[in-house]
Amino acid sequence: MTAQQNLATRNQVYLERLKSGVVAELAPHLVTLQKAITALLADYDVQRLNDLRPAEFRKLLNELDAAAGVHLRAYADGLDENMQALSAWAVEANTAILAAIVVSDVKLRVTTATKAYRFAREFPIQATGQLLAPFIQGWQAAELVAAEGLMRRAHAQGLTMQETIRAFRGTKAAGYSDGLLGKYARDAETITRTAIQHVSNAAAMSVYSENSDILDSYRWISTLDNKTSQQCKSLDQRVFKLNRGPMPPLHPNCRSRIIAEIPSDLTDDESGSKRASKGDEGGQQVDGSLSYYEWLKTQPEAFQNDALGPSRAKLFREGGLSAERFAQLNLGRNFEPLTLDQMRKLEPHAFEKAGL
Repeated sequence: MTAQQNLATRNQVYLERLKSGVVAELAPHLVTLQKAITALLADYDVQRLNDLRPAEFRKLLNELDAAAGVHLRAYADGLDENMQALSAWAVEANTAILAAIVVSDVKLRVTTATKAYRFAREFPIQATGQLLAPFIQGWQAAELVAAEGLMRRAHAQGLTMQETIRAFRGTKAAGYSDGLLGKYARDAETITRTAIQHVSNAAAMSVYSENSDILDSYRWISTLDNKTSQQCKSLDQRVFKLNRGPMPPLHPNCRSRIIAEIPSDLTDDESGSKRASKGDEGGQQVDGSLSYYEWLKTQPEAFQNDALGPSRAKLFREGGLSAERFAQLNLGRNFEPLTLDQMRKLEPHAFEKAGL
């Protein structure tokens, strides 16, 4: 893992910027939707929602559903366009990385962006088990249900029109994050970041699979900081056969990625590998071969406590476990995170040694 890791890290930086840019595209839709909701409620000359006759209230619900649907659908359609463009870029980027590090007499097969995007749509998102289209459509449907639910509660509680608008918009004191539209923004960010990571890794897997005559494995690479999930901490640097292991995202907002495991006789690259980390002293470049827990061993106790929690961190430091064994101990057979009690049954002596 040398130049490939360095180039893949640069691509992930670009990807994180792309995620933020796509998420920002929702903001204008929410502003317009808020205005539409305010105008809808103003059309009814009553003080409180429960002053509406049943037919009027049903009409209001239908109008709200239509208005919200327009803006949520517009964002989702834009997201699909962004996903297709991302797939094309990721195919090109991963093909270029391979071409830069394999020996010159290796002829790489080039997959198409269309094929890669089809794979992204047909391979389930590991975080939920859903396919890409239902994953995004499910977000739209859930938000519409939430809007109707808010309106029905407001009607049942006899809220005024202004109180109902506030429930959608949120309050200035909370930076408008406590309203339903704030929830829309947070949910959309999670959906977007997760979908982008899925499509990016699916494109990489598509490139690797196209060249399965020379590549048969891939390596999982996680982010080195205190926000990385328990699953991704333990999967970092693990190698899997193509199409026989997990593929990021393994959870919502996952930032992990995959890189090809290239046979030594097919590459003449001997350059040193570095990877970005954000530890107790801030951002640093560290040895690219370090696994997450090997890197965490270099961090002070307070940082370890923050990253793992006090009890797990004490086991990590004092249980006499290697970084590799600690990583294995944190996950079950299907890569699900294990609780401390489940871990205790597997390694009781380590817990005793750590005084836990």
